[in-house]
Amino acid sequence: MAQQKTKETKKVKKKKWFKIFAPPLLGSALMGETPALSLKDIMGRTITTTLTSITRDPKQQNINVTVKVINSDEQGGHSALVVYELIPAAIKRIVRRSRDRIDDSLVCKTKDSMYYLVKPILITATNSSKAVQQALRASARKYLLRLVRTLQGEELLQQVISHQLQRDMRIQLSKVYPLRNCEVRYLEQIDEEEAHKRTPPKGAGEPEAAGEELPEKQDAQEPDGEEKESGQEEPGEEESGDAEEGVPEEAPDEEDEKEAEPAAAEGADEGAGSGEEADEAPEEEPVTEGEEGKGKEKKGEKQKKTPKKKASSKKEKDGKKEEE
Repeated sequence: MAQQKTKETKKVKKKKWFKIFAPPLLGSALMGETPALSLKDIMGRTITTTLTSITRDPKQQNINVTVKVINSDEQGGHSALVVYELIPAAIKRIVRRSRDRIDDSLVCKTKDSMYYLVKPILITATNSSKAVQQALRASARKYLLRLVRTLQGEELLQQVISHQLQRDMRIQLSKVYPLRNCEVRYLEQIDEEEAHKRTPPKGAGEPEAAGEELPEKQDAQEPDGEEKESGQEEPGEEESGDAEEGVPEEAPDEEDEKEAEPAAAEGADEGAGSGEEADEAPEEEPVTEGEEGKGKEKKGEKQKKTPKKKASSKKEKDGKKEEE
């Protein structure tokens, strides 16, 4: 007879349904149930839902929240808020023509040493320039870093959910440029390791710190500039020295001209002789190649002056003859 085959049956454990409660921040309301073999298996599970389903407030239907189970008891699992997010449809409704959208992303550290990734979104009332957008982005970053530093993690989440943080930030930033909307698009709790990865190196995203280093560099370069200025002044001093040296060279010529005038007054023959000697005198002096131009100019001036001297000597001759 044929042997009958025995089927091996495996025992399958049945899963149970465990309840998950919202964070105390949201009133510890019942969010739903999840199947698991034991309470240990539900640790670390996440649930994403709209904020309206927890708070029963229809105004918060555009916000999604993600909670994570962090501990459990006989009742079920208790969660903590991990992610706060504005749905994309709500962002599209606030972005319109003749408006500018300004986004930013930064890591903030709370008073109790918790790290949060914050992504604000700003919508201007009208079109603005790039300089205005940069000023708004810098002001928003500065405001958030200062505020979050003074708050506990739960206080930060409470202000974001109640929109108190957004209202205060809008009032503060409207002093820079009018804003139509000021929202927190994304908020997530992250660990320290990820926070260091997302944080830029010191001085990379801080224009003020970079601007403070510029004067030091300029001060360091000032001595070089002074040396250059002093080097430029030296040739000028040499030129002034050359000009001063050139003055005594012209002085003898003027004295010769003054001596030639009384000689011309004594007589026509003597005046003519003295005039010829005055013309010949500069020719006998050795002239260098650099001073040829100056010598020619001096000769031209003397030639112009000599006819006047001769004319004056003729008049004196006529005057003497009449007196005789």
